[in-house]
Amino acid sequence: MERTLTIAHRFHGPADAGNGGYVAGRLAGLVGGPAEVTLRLPTPLDRPLGIERTASGTVHLLDGDALLAEARPAEPALSLPTPVDVATAKAAGEVGRARQAERNLFPTCFVCGPARAAGDGLRMLLGPVGNGLFAGPWRPHANFAGDDGSIDPVFVWSALDCPSAMAVSEGREEMLLLGRITARVDRCPRPGEETVVMAWALRHDGRRSEAASALFDASGACLALARALWFRPKPGF
Repeated sequence: MERTLTIAHRFHGPADAGNGGYVAGRLAGLVGGPAEVTLRLPTPLDRPLGIERTASGTVHLLDGDALLAEARPAEPALSLPTPVDVATAKAAGEVGRARQAERNLFPTCFVCGPARAAGDGLRMLLGPVGNGLFAGPWRPHANFAGDDGSIDPVFVWSALDCPSAMAVSEGREEMLLLGRITARVDRCPRPGEETVVMAWALRHDGRRSEAASALFDASGACLALARALWFRPKPGF
């Protein structure tokens, strides 16, 4: 297993820290298979960070002695909604894009930043489709393909991140921090494949909220799913 991991600036969420879904996807790749990734501190960019595997198989991401994140094998426990079709997702995505054009806390976020160009960021923007569900289209760019020609799993993990925050905030601009994400990828889409991302809130408890997200192909088959825990930071963060 690698002894270090570097998160390039391109893959930031906030301008000075790694996007949570991307970081989680990198660590999940070291675990292998479905995984739960807990993010404890912001991930620094553009410098090597330590990787350590414990006797139990948990993978730690370290910055010196500071524990940044940990990953372990786990399955997301979720019931999935009936997916919307691609046309409905595209219409909802346009609503989300118009909202984000007016105000976005992280306009250059690798996953949801509207300022990122196609092929540079994922440009994942969702809008409401009723019953508390949010949806948007994703036609992954060839730049995100892995060695086998399919989209690299790390970018599928990334695509499942910000959408669930949109469901928590119900489309409003709100500061949310990803604390934990548990995901499983059953199939990675091909570049240019029409897919649908959906997200929905699960529960709210003070500053903490849980939400879910899933990636479907055009026929409605689930390709990947995730459960996420989000935090609203304390005033003055």
